Amino acid sequence: MPEADNSGGIAWKHQLYLLLALNTLNHIQYTGARFTVLLYAVHQQASPVVVGLLIALNSLFPAITSVRVGQVLDRCRNLRQPMLWVSVIMAAGVVLPAIWDSLAALFIFCIVVGSNFNVFRIASQQLTGQFGESKDRPGNYNLYSQCLAIGNLIAPLMAGFAIDHVGFHFTLLIFALLAVPPITIFALDRIRLPQTQQARGQEKSSPGSAWNLLRIPSLRRVLIVGVVLATAWDIFTFIWPLYGTQLKFSASQIGLVAGIFYSGTFVVRILASLLLRRFSQWQLLLLSMASASFIYILFPMLSSFTLLIITAFILGLVLGIIQPMTMSLAYDEAPHNRKAEVIGLRMTLALGLHVVIPLLSGALGSALGLAPVYWAAAAMLLTGFWTARSQWHYRKA
Repeated sequence: MPEADNSGGIAWKHQLYLLLALNTLNHIQYTGARFTVLLYAVHQQASPVVVGLLIALNSLFPAITSVRVGQVLDRCRNLRQPMLWVSVIMAAGVVLPAIWDSLAALFIFCIVVGSNFNVFRIASQQLTGQFGESKDRPGNYNLYSQCLAIGNLIAPLMAGFAIDHVGFHFTLLIFALLAVPPITIFALDRIRLPQTQQARGQEKSSPGSAWNLLRIPSLRRVLIVGVVLATAWDIFTFIWPLYGTQLKFSASQIGLVAGIFYSGTFVVRILASLLLRRFSQWQLLLLSMASASFIYILFPMLSSFTLLIITAFILGLVLGIIQPMTMSLAYDEAPHNRKAEVIGLRMTLALGLHVVIPLLSGALGSALGLAPVYWAAAAMLLTGFWTARSQWHYRKA
């Protein structure tokens, strides 16, 4: 099937919607399976250190390979084949812990599924920015983020209730089946994808290391703030199941609180266009850091299920705005023939911390309890806010 025509009418929108639907299924599969594996490890009496190591491995190989993945994807004329093969490998990785009852299977899952999901994610973000014209990009990325929010809402709820009713193994098999539609669509070539920027221009990559991209001040600021906020997001994802288990909540209750958090991210992304009429993208990012820091100070003081649901929803509202803002700003500031490379660099920076943060959080949680982990996240957010405060009045021409 030929590549999507981005120039005329709304034809490209139909293809974008199909891509986002496939990306949502992929995201539900990854998020739900990871959530299931995390609770399974806790169920097997794994310590916070072991759980932290599992999450760290989930990010380690993507952190090492993201820049290289971005460079390769920049040179691919059509991304259908890479997305097909990573979908197949992810499905196999999700099935493994369901048929091999071993802690080793969980470690292999984190390495294989985390790495291949990262390829799918970079490719999807690259393609989302290339559908339509430049004026369509903020809307495209907001749609992308809304679809992720839907996936984040469904995945933990689906995982929690499935675990309680059919057990861990069948839950993983259910998530593996979500790969069938993407594999079928890509294998039969039923989606039109735009050519990459580089393929259209037949240009070579700019010389020098990807780290030279950090010499662009505007891009560097966006990447650093994005990393801080993404780390705050992942700390909640990692620590909440441990905290919920500590409070003696069931898997369904833990999944419900996580789902409420993600529902907040969905709501705020629906309201993004209204918020951008009142605030700039940088103002929204700064407000997000300041508000999230206060919530993280408060969160470990709560034990009421109702209060935790309310607080999780508010935290979702606060952190949910970060992804469309940072993706759009990073894409705009990136050199035109190095878009996927910038996405890969952004992933490397974020995932590099995601390797360290779970290990430190697990060690800190084992030694001092989970409250200091939340408070460390609050300190990081306040530091990021103070460092970037001069961007409050920034307006791009």
